[in-house]
Amino acid sequence: NAGAGADAKRLAAEAATPPPPLVLAQGDGLALPHPLDAEWRFDDVTADALLARAVDLTQAGDAVLLLGVPTVVLAAARSEAARHFVVACEDNVIGAALDARLAADARFVRAAPDGCAAAIVDPPWYPAVFDALLTQAGAACREGGWVLVGAPSPGVRPTAADERVASLATAAAAGLSLVADERDALAYRTPAFELAAMRASGV
Repeated sequence: NAGAGADAKRLAAEAATPPPPLVLAQGDGLALPHPLDAEWRFDDVTADALLARAVDLTQAGDAVLLLGVPTVVLAAARSEAARHFVVACEDNVIGAALDARLAADARFVRAAPDGCAAAIVDPPWYPAVFDALLTQAGAACREGGWVLVGAPSPGVRPTAADERVASLATAAAAGLSLVADERDALAYRTPAFELAAMRASGV
């Protein structure tokens, strides 16, 4: 019958389509994000764009803080940017992998950040941690410095709009002022644990 023929064609088309990768790229040489770390990483296009923005806002020889942004660190490593990159990350397998990767590149330092011309930070989207890391990034920058921060969209959860107002107040108290708000500017790689959960639930 006609229905059986359509089903056969659909099944043949699905068989000819390669399956999606089991794990999306998470950052060359880095361990996969762990669900307990609340870690979602920027994709390469976003990481490159954030690095380019920080380079455009600074001068050769300036220090740029990279706080909790491993794929931006990798973008900086593959770039030729003449900046000093202060890498701040946790002392875990990700930090160890980045240390090993950057050991021979004199542009990178693991030191207490101070007097940076710019910072790129992507805090977990929990208000207390978000505000603490945003404040830390601001304190690391000299007067007139720039902080590029990834923040949750209004639809992330019902309280997101109120949390945003509170975070802006915390930032202002820390000496920061909002210069620009760019919506839908950042793309994240779906971590393997989330991809597996979605597939298990039929998404």
